[in-house]
Amino acid sequence: MKRLRAFELLPAAYPADFRADQAALVDAWRQVHHVAQAVAEVGKSWGESRDDDSHSAFTSLPGSSMFWSTGTGDGVVAGLDLDGPTISIENGNEQIVIDPIGRDVAWLRERVRLYATLLGGEARQDAVPAPDLPDHPVASGAAVDADPAALAGLAWIYDTTRALLERWSAAVRTRAVDGRHELVPRLWPHHFDLASLLVVGRDAAGAMSRTIGVGVTPPDAVDPSGYWYVSPWAADGSLEDMDWPELPIGTWVERGAGAMAVLRVEEVAALAADDDHEADVGSSAPEGAIAEFVAAAFNACAEHFDQNEPHGTK
Repeated sequence: MKRLRAFELLPAAYPADFRADQAALVDAWRQVHHVAQAVAEVGKSWGESRDDDSHSAFTSLPGSSMFWSTGTGDGVVAGLDLDGPTISIENGNEQIVIDPIGRDVAWLRERVRLYATLLGGEARQDAVPAPDLPDHPVASGAAVDADPAALAGLAWIYDTTRALLERWSAAVRTRAVDGRHELVPRLWPHHFDLASLLVVGRDAAGAMSRTIGVGVTPPDAVDPSGYWYVSPWAADGSLEDMDWPELPIGTWVERGAGAMAVLRVEEVAALAADDDHEADVGSSAPEGAIAEFVAAAFNACAEHFDQNEPHGTK
């Protein structure tokens, strides 16, 4: 597998500087996670149902700051702009914009469904109930009141990751065993992770047997600040007890079925605050650090898979 170099993952233009108080960022992240469930109602109910649940996820359009619900064809779509935040419901001819600040999530869900019905007709199917979400007062009816500076920091995280994933997906596309569907960067509302998946192996029945996932995820049990990750997986359990090489930034974290590489948001925030730091790739520190991390971790995963090709795969 071709080795990646960090500069291949860097976008031509960067979002605004990453500056955000960590506590405020986590609070905003949790609030927008709940808001996203209201927006996801459109993909879940108006989108064409898919077995992999990708109709519930958001994708993005070039030049757009929004993440859009998928699978609705020429019908209604909903968008979520994290820097605001702003909700948009459109059908190609009309647009309705909702400002979530000062509103509760139940009200947002009702309005999104109402406007989606007005612009797109009746829903195809009932929405799947929202999963367990991070604990926050907005879950119990409190109004959304995220800090604007924290929202800008959150938008930076996702916009930077989106640009990196688009370049990563293009760079590794020829390695995918078949199709490119999984490589599309998607924002999954249930966990609110933005990720792409490279399928590098399938078994004789056609089921995924080896994958490498790359993305960013909100604070959870792995790290309370949120983190970028590179996650290899093998159905045969061959990744357990692996001795992975040291990374230039970030670390390997055990997760039961093997390790995944993790770069903490808090670590990147510290680089952003250090005006004297310069990433090795010669870019501005935060973006360069994330690119270095993804390239190094991905190369380690790819090298392992290349050196340990199992029988019965394609």
